[in-house]
Amino acid sequence: SPEEPQWAPAVLECLTPETALALPGAMMFSLMVNEVLLGDAGQGEITPEARECIQELLANTDIGAVIAAALQDSVAGQMPNQAVMEFAMGIEICAPSLTGAPPPTGMTGPPTGEYPALPIEATLWQFSAPGWAMNAPTVSDGMVYVGADDRNVYALDAANGAPVWTFETGDVVRSPAVVSDGVVYVGSNDNMLYALDAATGDILWQHDTGSPVQYAPLVGDGAVYVPTMSEGGRNIHALDASSGTELWVASQYYPFDTGWESGIGAALAGDALLVIDDQGGLHSLNAQTGELNWSFRGEVGTDTPPVVVGNVVYVTAVNAAHALNVETGEEMWKFSTGMFPARGFAPVIEDGVYFFAPDIHAYGLDISTGEQAWIFGLDSMASTAPVASDGTVYVASEDGLLYASDPVVDQERWVLVQLGNMMQSLKVAEGILYLESSDGHLLALDALTGEILWGFNKGFFSGVRTYTVSDGVVYFTSVNGAIYAIDAAVAAGR
Repeated sequence: SPEEPQWAPAVLECLTPETALALPGAMMFSLMVNEVLLGDAGQGEITPEARECIQELLANTDIGAVIAAALQDSVAGQMPNQAVMEFAMGIEICAPSLTGAPPPTGMTGPPTGEYPALPIEATLWQFSAPGWAMNAPTVSDGMVYVGADDRNVYALDAANGAPVWTFETGDVVRSPAVVSDGVVYVGSNDNMLYALDAATGDILWQHDTGSPVQYAPLVGDGAVYVPTMSEGGRNIHALDASSGTELWVASQYYPFDTGWESGIGAALAGDALLVIDDQGGLHSLNAQTGELNWSFRGEVGTDTPPVVVGNVVYVTAVNAAHALNVETGEEMWKFSTGMFPARGFAPVIEDGVYFFAPDIHAYGLDISTGEQAWIFGLDSMASTAPVASDGTVYVASEDGLLYASDPVVDQERWVLVQLGNMMQSLKVAEGILYLESSDGHLLALDALTGEILWGFNKGFFSGVRTYTVSDGVVYFTSVNGAIYAIDAAVAAGR
């Protein structure tokens, strides 16, 4: 609400010593509350007790460290995504108090917001890096690769966490590592894309893109495709995978947000590279030359990666879903909800159904015809793309509810309420549903019942997936620079 008297008391009630100390996002939130304290609008609305509490919290918060972290990307010419997200999460945490809306009935879940602890015996190993690792570890051939803010790329033995090699770049490493044919491709804020020997860490080649490389490269057909952003624009660089020689550069083909949750935001389809531009258009480029094959833009532009199945490319454009012929770009079908506000998530294709959740509903469409086969109502806007597994669709809402529904019989299996904590990064593996919540936890749930098996406070939430599940092991990063390997079965008590 724009009316300060309606939100100020809820903001202050929400910010308790527990949330402030447990949530990195609360540090940015504290700065906002400080503005309330100092501003005229807050005068008369804050009790002396609340003011004293807030001032004590601010006194115990290293505001200088927060500001330094927020400015780090700005110095490199990038948007301070992490700081902005933490600020937003601080507000999201207060959503129930701000709206005053009672939670829907029929919920399961913790009444206090506390999660079962991760069993000590489930931890296979822990490795501590001197810098913050923002992205999920990459697991390949018995190795774990992860970059950190101390400028290093680490290669760890997946079995015991022992460091195998370390490679130092010229700046912080925010790019997820991609492994292909024994080579690790990883970018750095020093503008370089590095190709490293996956076994030894020896540098094979490096290429200066002219801008910080923060997104995951796409590797295929002997080439590496690297998206970059700068104040001067957005580019994609096509490099020879064996030598790093630049093949071509295309401008303005990436939107600002694409890349964190879904990687490069592009797809290879035969000899074509499918990319999204900064105006919401989808383009098919010749993968060898960068020349344009065709372009498509619906009534509302898209900023989500396309998904290719056979000779069809599927793309979500905010409140609409499109199916296009991959060779010609001709629209085969379109489904539009006609609802606003709406937001786009990458298409999820499972068992011949296109699942997407652009608004307060989740939809299931027949991928052949685009006809609606299923619809499911949410309490608020979806906060993440749906996940489909073993006949169940999982989707989370911005008000902190997590739903499990059977689209075949159109029956709700369970609903979990998380006390207003927004959830993202859903993934199902071997009957366990993993997600990250805005209170800084990585959670594991029984996918069948919704029972919370364990929660680990990794200390931050940024909208970036920070965990990887591989061969029954969960690898994730924490705000203290630690990388963990957790035995999923032991952790779940199975």
